[in-house]
Amino acid sequence: MQYRPIKKISIAFLILGWAAAILSVAQPEEGTDLAAAHSASLPFDNNFFEGNRAYAINNYLEAIPFLKNCLNFRPDEHSVHHILSKIYKELGRAEEAFFHAGEAVRLNPQNYWYYVAQSEIYRKFNYYKQAADALMEASRLVPSGAKGLQLEAADLYIEAMEYKLALKILDQLEKKAGLQDDIIRRKYNILIKLGKTKQAEKLLEKLRNTNNTSDLINGALLNHYKYFRKDAKREKLLKDWLRIAPENGEVMVELANLYLEKNRKDQALHQFKKAMTQSDLDGRRSVEILLFLVQKFSEIPFDETKKLAENVASHHPYSPEAQAMLGDLLAREGNIDQAIEAYKKTLSNGGRKETVYQNLLLLLNDKKRFDEILDFGTEAIANFQDNPLFYVLTAMAAFQIADYQKAVELAKSGLPFSVGNKQVKFQLHYLLAESNHHLSNHHASDDHFEKALNIDPNNISVLNNYAYYLAEREQNLDKALVLITRAGSIANDHPSVLDTWSWVLYKRGEYEEALVKIKKAIEIDGGKSAILLEHYGDILFTLGKANEAIVAWHQALAIDKENSKLLSKINNHSLR
Repeated sequence: MQYRPIKKISIAFLILGWAAAILSVAQPEEGTDLAAAHSASLPFDNNFFEGNRAYAINNYLEAIPFLKNCLNFRPDEHSVHHILSKIYKELGRAEEAFFHAGEAVRLNPQNYWYYVAQSEIYRKFNYYKQAADALMEASRLVPSGAKGLQLEAADLYIEAMEYKLALKILDQLEKKAGLQDDIIRRKYNILIKLGKTKQAEKLLEKLRNTNNTSDLINGALLNHYKYFRKDAKREKLLKDWLRIAPENGEVMVELANLYLEKNRKDQALHQFKKAMTQSDLDGRRSVEILLFLVQKFSEIPFDETKKLAENVASHHPYSPEAQAMLGDLLAREGNIDQAIEAYKKTLSNGGRKETVYQNLLLLLNDKKRFDEILDFGTEAIANFQDNPLFYVLTAMAAFQIADYQKAVELAKSGLPFSVGNKQVKFQLHYLLAESNHHLSNHHASDDHFEKALNIDPNNISVLNNYAYYLAEREQNLDKALVLITRAGSIANDHPSVLDTWSWVLYKRGEYEEALVKIKKAIEIDGGKSAILLEHYGDILFTLGKANEAIVAWHQALAIDKENSKLLSKINNHSLR
């Protein structure tokens, strides 16, 4: 504990101090003229009061003249010297502070606070030995608090490199209190500074013999052995420590590191594994060790790494870090369903990390588990609002389950966070275009298709779908032809592109050209697409080839058996 003088004094205390100063004046003897004595003390009292008042509000320069006047009246007034010493300390005037502090203790050598204040002054100006001497004097006056003062004095002697004086104090304290950590630690530091490493070592070993269960003492001795390369003693200490505390994971890690330093890899690996799965280490620390092992021991096969991760996850079922690492390894192995469950467990245990949400959503997307993406994606957005990828994945899931309004809301919300990320921004505009199309918001759909093309003007999907929707609505067919022609120049053998191209031409009344494109599309597709065959039948029928059209529609219906529109076409036109 440090004893420090009080810097600011209340007005009430000042008044009491002033009264005490008056009362400390020698009482007049019998027969003294009291009126004359009182009149003689008034100048001192007034100056003392004003000096104290100015000091209390930190007006040091104003206080000094009043206090000096006090000394003119009473040169041996110790309280005035004490206050002046503190004022000069605050002003950084060392010599004057030293002088007045010295006068205060000389005039009143039994005042504990004067020594403490003197020590503070010496310490401020880096006179550590003198500061320590003052604390030792103070310790004589307060036996109950002497140990704290003497330890502080020892620290100051160490700072002043007065090691013998510090050791003398510590030896005396040890005789009174016995082996105690705060005393031994200081003695150890001094011996190390003096280069007496053997004595320092014996001191710690002696302390450990009194209490071999103390983590603090064992740790101090371990650090000594480690620093001075006493590996045999270090190993013995760690093994002894583990016999006392067999579940102490950090001690296992220390022993493993020692084995690693000595190139005893098998023993090191055994200890690391034990620390991860049979100790008191938490999941986060176990995962750190496992990651270290994966990097350090390249010879560990993946299956063994996975098994270790499973053991860690089993040993720490509520650790989000352990579950997340297991999820990563399972995903890497291709075991998607188990990886998804591990990531879910991570989230349920509070491991709401951005990467965990991202990995989970991507795996759910691979498995087309769109309802779950919507749930976890909404949660991810709530926790990481500025991650645009979460908006893309969640909006896409909403689109896939035909919740187009939700898809629009999510994609719109994500746009402000897509600035600087063209790919994400493109995906959001594309989703908005498709979702608005399904909601029959055609103006909004076209607008977002245009914005998507501004980012990626040669995207086949956007060019194709935009052109197809225009053709279906029979609007802006010139624009549709430009779009699909551009798509065709990039992918002229893609069945969907050829189908759309054919359909745009058909809507424009260019039936022969449309027939050429649709035939090529069916040829490339191999007759597997019902929509291509249906369009082929529509074009044939318009060209007056009804029988061939009906054949094409029947082929389409064989693929898409539930298509009532196709069945209606066949029935209606077969009656003619």
